[in-house]
Amino acid sequence: MMKKLATWVVCLAGLVLGLCVSNTNAASWSGTNNPGEYKEYNFVVSGGDTDLSLIVPDVNGVSSQIILKQGSAPVDNNDYDYISSAGTNEQILTLSAPSLVADTWYVRVVTASGASGPHSFTLYQDVNEAATPTALALKTAHANVDLDINQWDYYRIVTPAVSQGLRIVMSTEDQGATGCAAACPKADVYLRQGSPTGADVSSVLNGSLSTLTLDTASMPTDTPLYIAVKADASLRYNLYVDDKFMRYLTWDDGSTLAGSSNKTQPDLQGGSYFFRITSQSVATNAWRTALKVTGGEAAVFLNKDNIPFSSATYSSANTGSDGFVLDETKFADGQTWYIRVDAQPGSTWSLLSGAVYVNDLGNLAAYNSSASSATNIEVGPEGMSFFKTQIGVGTKAWRLHLAGDTYPMYVDKNEVPLPSAVSQYDKAELTTGQMLLVPTYLTSGTYYMGVVANPGTVFSFDSRQQEIRTP
Repeated sequence: MMKKLATWVVCLAGLVLGLCVSNTNAASWSGTNNPGEYKEYNFVVSGGDTDLSLIVPDVNGVSSQIILKQGSAPVDNNDYDYISSAGTNEQILTLSAPSLVADTWYVRVVTASGASGPHSFTLYQDVNEAATPTALALKTAHANVDLDINQWDYYRIVTPAVSQGLRIVMSTEDQGATGCAAACPKADVYLRQGSPTGADVSSVLNGSLSTLTLDTASMPTDTPLYIAVKADASLRYNLYVDDKFMRYLTWDDGSTLAGSSNKTQPDLQGGSYFFRITSQSVATNAWRTALKVTGGEAAVFLNKDNIPFSSATYSSANTGSDGFVLDETKFADGQTWYIRVDAQPGSTWSLLSGAVYVNDLGNLAAYNSSASSATNIEVGPEGMSFFKTQIGVGTKAWRLHLAGDTYPMYVDKNEVPLPSAVSQYDKAELTTGQMLLVPTYLTSGTYYMGVVANPGTVFSFDSRQQEIRTP
């Protein structure tokens, strides 16, 4: 459980100040700096304290930097361990264990010599109330926070000057525990603009794994953003703010089964992740999207033109890895598509999307050749494996079989076969795991084969000429 800092011992120093005060449970301290002045405070961190937030709002465009040093007072304003970013805006400095250690810490509020006037400031310490919300840094997990039923926590999001949007994830567990004994307790999470109790930008109510998003165009430039969390039952929650709303996928060229343009999970927080990809035309006329899950659980969703926040045209939510293959009638070159991945916290996965991978068996082998088999073929997350072979002039018969397995098989000339419609394949065998193809269908050229099975299935595929015996 996160423990808040409780006791301040505050000393003021500067051009004219020399006051030292012990202050228990203080949430703020106020002062005024002329340009070039500073005020200094010190406080004690105990052994159980894990998080610290220091906030100094700007006033009428005048702001002051925060500098922080452990163990001894700064010699000058360049002597510090941590410093807030410079600028004429609200200053926030956050620190968490293990960097935050038990010791006496010294903080200065420093007003630049070039400031336009005095800065009458208030220095807030984190107490996580609406009046003094916790500063929440991007891409830093705020974990294992216990909250009682109907209680609220508030956070101020520290946003960069150049933003790529936000993705906010909250997950819940049983209070005082790791995980959930049954259904996880629920909480409401709100994204608000202007103040912790201001207008809702977005919200998810009664959720145990909730994702809120804000795209780049909607990011405010002149007002702060806040997160409010309300517990619908006593619970423990984890909160994370990602600095990207949308990520971009590179179209995979299909040169390997594993892919060469994969994206791994950006973090282990779970929730919904969003990706954008531009479709391309491919020689095989088939497009795969493959979500390989190596730990935990995840699902994948795909839409053209519109982000699949809720419903999706194509989806896969099997246990383990997920994916699908679209035929040539479903996509075209240069289209914009969006992918959503829903993942449980702690899940590990990788995502690729693009041309299907095809095992090239070369020229059709003779009936007695040892080079005619493909063994230990693992079905990818898309749920199909593809092969191609060259049929020579005068071939009398072609035999395919799965070495005893009975997975559905499909064959098509010139492009990969797909079971999505009868127009997408020439021949199919759904139950026996073996096929025999002869003229007039069998002519010289390139033929493609497809085998449908669950992701991760391992099988052997045999393709060769059929022996023709004459009496």
